[in-house]
Amino acid sequence: MKKIRNVIAFLVAAVALVFTGGHALADDTGSITIQNAEVGQRYTLYKLFDATVGDNGAIAYTLPSGKTAADVATYFDVDSAGNVTAKSTTTESVVGSAAFKTWAEGFGTQVGSPVDATSNTVAFTGLPFGYYFVDSSLGAAITVDSTNPNAYVVDKNTPSPSQATKEANEDSATIGDTVNYTIKYTATNYVVKDGEGKQITDYTIVDTPTNLAINANSVVVKVKGRDTQIEQTITPQSVNVDSTTGKLTVVLPWVNTSTGASLYDTPSEVTITYSATVLPGAAGVTNRTGEATNSAKITYNYDGGSGNINTDPEIVKTYGFTINKTNGTTTLSGAEFKVYDSETSTTPIKFVKLTDTMYRIAVSTDDPSTCVEVIPAGMTHISGLKDGTRFFLEEIKAPAGYNKLTSRQEVVVNADHTTANVLNQKGTELPSTGSFGTRMLYVVGAVAILVASVYMVAKRRVKNL
Repeated sequence: MKKIRNVIAFLVAAVALVFTGGHALADDTGSITIQNAEVGQRYTLYKLFDATVGDNGAIAYTLPSGKTAADVATYFDVDSAGNVTAKSTTTESVVGSAAFKTWAEGFGTQVGSPVDATSNTVAFTGLPFGYYFVDSSLGAAITVDSTNPNAYVVDKNTPSPSQATKEANEDSATIGDTVNYTIKYTATNYVVKDGEGKQITDYTIVDTPTNLAINANSVVVKVKGRDTQIEQTITPQSVNVDSTTGKLTVVLPWVNTSTGASLYDTPSEVTITYSATVLPGAAGVTNRTGEATNSAKITYNYDGGSGNINTDPEIVKTYGFTINKTNGTTTLSGAEFKVYDSETSTTPIKFVKLTDTMYRIAVSTDDPSTCVEVIPAGMTHISGLKDGTRFFLEEIKAPAGYNKLTSRQEVVVNADHTTANVLNQKGTELPSTGSFGTRMLYVVGAVAILVASVYMVAKRRVKNL
């Protein structure tokens, strides 16, 4: 007797072996109600052993008519009086195995017709006391949550909410861009706790962003039953973005507060979509590569407790490029540039200075007084940009002694951090405006002056004689 009670405690796994007992019902009959049933799935009940229940609650199991000890020898012992007890090797893992399931279906006597679930509960009623095995068309595990005549078991095909994922439609973005996010998870109407089915009353989704501003008005929630494949857009109980932390909170009711019935199929796929703006904090400063991140925590609440599933962090990166002003050998200073998004654009892009050698692209929320159009070039870094973005550099001032470029130079941002080497040539010495003929005039003039001077000196000497 003690062993059979231990086996009952093992039935938290792959199958449900339900025994009902006591004299709560005058005709010694009871019922088995399956919670968390999957709509459209088939449930079949098998009776394995007969049971008698004493006034003190003691339960004795016996072989059904036509069955022998050899039929159950793999898992149970039968004494000379036909009493059934569990073998010491019939543990929880054994009872939950596929082999035990196959044996139970072959040995047991099917009770009534299989039931195709049309709601999240399936009931077998008018059952004589006994030891039962409940199976679904998916081979789902069923767990006992009561040993009373009216027993409740929980379909563990989807025992609790699971498979939470989070995705962004971009791997990289420019600060100020809008990125679309999707959260998905599998929702169920019950969760199994200590072998008991607990009905889930609501789900709360909290998304925690870094360097992102979530748009609460963009939130859309959809629920799709796995079997019905009908997707419906639902209205959350509340949607809120905290003004301080930026966290998004979405609350989804999961039961009808008037009737207590679950509102959706189990399991169902819940999809939450929303948009968020990449904030300036995502622009890299120290390592020139920045990022915006967020992850979601889904909390499901039930009577007496709650549970959680979490998504992995989703990362959207920003990159940049470096303007290296060079003569081909060394980096030059003194040059100035404007940056455009096309080769023919007349509107330069604005930037915000972060350090002496680091700038980020400006966004609409920046104070205009802090924004600049002219970038001093040397080894200057531009950050906060999307991978693959094309820009065009226009030199508006060349280093002293160097020629200014006559056309714009293209640069493409990439994850390896592009370096745009902008080459300047030295200014060359222009030809002198003098000529050989002019030089001859200088020579002739000098000779004439010399001859005149000699003549004057000679003339004075003659006059003095």
